[in-house]
Amino acid sequence: LESLQVTTAGINAELELDALLQLIADEAAHTFDAQAASLMMWNSAGTDLTIRASHGLSPEYVEGQSIPRGRVEAVRQEEQYSILAIDDLLKQPFGELGLVEIEGLRSALAVPMLRAGVLEGALVIYSKGVRRKFTPEEIELAGILAHQASIALQNARLYAETRRRLDELM
Repeated sequence: LESLQVTTAGINAELELDALLQLIADEAAHTFDAQAASLMMWNSAGTDLTIRASHGLSPEYVEGQSIPRGRVEAVRQEEQYSILAIDDLLKQPFGELGLVEIEGLRSALAVPMLRAGVLEGALVIYSKGVRRKFTPEEIELAGILAHQASIALQNARLYAETRRRLDELM
């Protein structure tokens, strides 16, 4: 919890969007002692979740991995997005299996990031090389971190919009 408090304080202080996205990915990997983490957001067409920031992932994985909207909607349960803990990515891939294998990813915790009940992205925490079973406490903390990250992203967007309007007035 102490680590989570420090992490959320740091992300709430950052207002530049790209820096904030990278900070969230870095802090998620650090907080959960994970080899890799990513922040996936909808592409400009809104058709696929793509990686916007990452920690511990190769450029090839980041550029090549995406999850189609249809696949994301298929895992939604009863009109709600739930945290998805995947113990073995080779049996239940989150994204394209070939890239998962090449990257050496074995387990993942995918946490939806919602704004007003609408999915805007996912925070994904990975293990590399060996499988990892995420504990109920880790799953709960990841949900809290994703919620705080969503708030910080909204604040950064509002700040950017306010600066843009102020620049227009000057």
